[in-house]
Amino acid sequence: MTYKWNKDYNRFAIAQNILLQIVDSIYAVNNEVEFGVRLYGTDYPAQEKNCTDSKLLVPFNLQNAQQIKRSLQFSNPIGWSPIAYSLRESAENEINNTALYDYSIIFITDGGESCGGDICQTFLDLLKNKISITPYIIGLDKNKTLKTYYDCLGKFVSVLDVNDIPTAVKLIVDANRPILNKKKNLNLNTVFSNSPVKKDSTIKVKKVVKAKPKVKRVSSRLKELPYLTQLLPKLKLSTTQPISIRPVFDKVEYRFSVEPTAQRTRVALQTLEPLEARVKVQGTVSRAMPIALEPLYSKTEYRFDIPKPEVIAKKSKPITLEALRPFEPRHRLVYAFKIPRPIFLRYPYQALVYEFTMATPAVAKKPVVKKTVVKKQNTNPKVDNSAVAVSQEVIPNPETLVQIFFVNKFQRKKSYGSATPTIIQKEATTKREVQRFIRTVNRGQPEMKSIKAGTYFFTVNGSQKLTTRAVKISANSINKVFIEVTDGTLEFVYANNSKRAVKEFQAIVNPRFENRDKTVIQECKDQLYYSPGTYYIEINTKPPLKYAMYDISFGAKHIVQVPEPGFVQIVNTNRVGKVEFTHYLNDADARFHIMTVNGNLLDQKEMLRPGNYKAFFDARPGVPQAGKKFVKFKIISNKTTEIELK
Repeated sequence: MTYKWNKDYNRFAIAQNILLQIVDSIYAVNNEVEFGVRLYGTDYPAQEKNCTDSKLLVPFNLQNAQQIKRSLQFSNPIGWSPIAYSLRESAENEINNTALYDYSIIFITDGGESCGGDICQTFLDLLKNKISITPYIIGLDKNKTLKTYYDCLGKFVSVLDVNDIPTAVKLIVDANRPILNKKKNLNLNTVFSNSPVKKDSTIKVKKVVKAKPKVKRVSSRLKELPYLTQLLPKLKLSTTQPISIRPVFDKVEYRFSVEPTAQRTRVALQTLEPLEARVKVQGTVSRAMPIALEPLYSKTEYRFDIPKPEVIAKKSKPITLEALRPFEPRHRLVYAFKIPRPIFLRYPYQALVYEFTMATPAVAKKPVVKKTVVKKQNTNPKVDNSAVAVSQEVIPNPETLVQIFFVNKFQRKKSYGSATPTIIQKEATTKREVQRFIRTVNRGQPEMKSIKAGTYFFTVNGSQKLTTRAVKISANSINKVFIEVTDGTLEFVYANNSKRAVKEFQAIVNPRFENRDKTVIQECKDQLYYSPGTYYIEINTKPPLKYAMYDISFGAKHIVQVPEPGFVQIVNTNRVGKVEFTHYLNDADARFHIMTVNGNLLDQKEMLRPGNYKAFFDARPGVPQAGKKFVKFKIISNKTTEIELK
């Protein structure tokens, strides 16, 4: 759940949002429904492989949307997924009064069981006869096998885009109508969570000034088309050649008539006329269907108005493209309920090539003798002294396979059995990319990949992009390629003051999905080496500075910036008691430190990260029933902020 769901949110944030949207939507229909929330994998890290890490976060109750919202803000998915165990716990502890209540289950996940439990059998034995509505499983991962995996549990709904969230919520609300439409007996005031629907961030695209082609403007009808085309005199076919653009649902043909020319010229598409379009319409289509045309150097979108199918059937003449105009699709069309989405026809190539064939007029010319110089192709790739050294081992085999190994340059016995970087394979002569694949490992041994015989460069994708020397792959062999690498380094520096050593703090560096005994306590003033992989990093600042997913690459120097701390000084000389320091985290005040204020100024000074904070204290010391007060304050690097609690 900590992985990115899109460029703006991780999966756990989307799961929280979906759950709160469901709660609010159901409350809008019937506010007497009780909700309960159970989480798994939030108390113990994955390294401990805890298969009983499941808890009831919020018990069943009326009007608990705000309680669910605040409880989820302080939960983090860090552990394994004991799904079968969680279902058993729910059946035995929460879903246990079917005589008085109708139960429904909504399960939000991004993966499967990680503790070997039998989800299907647990559901059949303990839950199937206790629930009134078929469960809904909301999947946040693109893995297509999840649907089959959860077929025995209920109906699977994929939510892979922000536009899928309202659709999934509406589907679940409609499915639970038999429960929601029951008569209400209580007169309750509805309290919603008021969580907004997640939306993609808007990216501002920098306007590019395009150079205008110097061409003769002939036809005003097509003057908006910014295309240039090369006409080659050596093409000798008919003077009219159709160009076909094949969308996924139909076929559109463009026909251009060109006057023959004897010279190699470069003309604009404006000079090509007449221009016709033959459109085959299948089924019901929108009257305005966007068509995206890709020029060689930019992208311009056009709208082509297509009449209804019955109108096309009555016309004998082909439809012209006179209605072709520049078109910018508005983003709101995507979310409209009754307006169809724009459909853009895209080509399978990066550049669209138009071929115009024409007959060249016979012109008597004097024979010209030309000297042809043939440049000999260099079949031996240039040796790059900065390239990564490799060694090979070739074993005869019916198929041509490659196996990528990593060997530490300084510790030859050290191997990297868990490293799974992306490998980019390029031809040594042309440096053209042939393929890229992820190095997968099975029981510590890299899996073999199919490859064609030849000479290649291999690039290890990462922050350094290490490229090997030319490697010759032998046919009908297993080619074991040993790439020399070094560990990545991790160090900490103060932001805007890299010359000052970070002596005040320590960092916990923990490899994700590895054994707990590999956890390293690193002094922030030191530089240490780490094998490539994904790490969890926590610096013991106040409040702690955490990096849930930090990637370390081969041979790369990774620098983590730490903001220079400041100080808070409580100047009270009277006894105040316990003071709680909080900071703003996930739309709420999160407590991170408690100080006892007894009037001794030396004990009332604390080092904090720069930022905005609150100090909560008893309104009347020794009388907690009187409530609490708080003081807001701001910490600035290398400065002391004095506050008085009164």
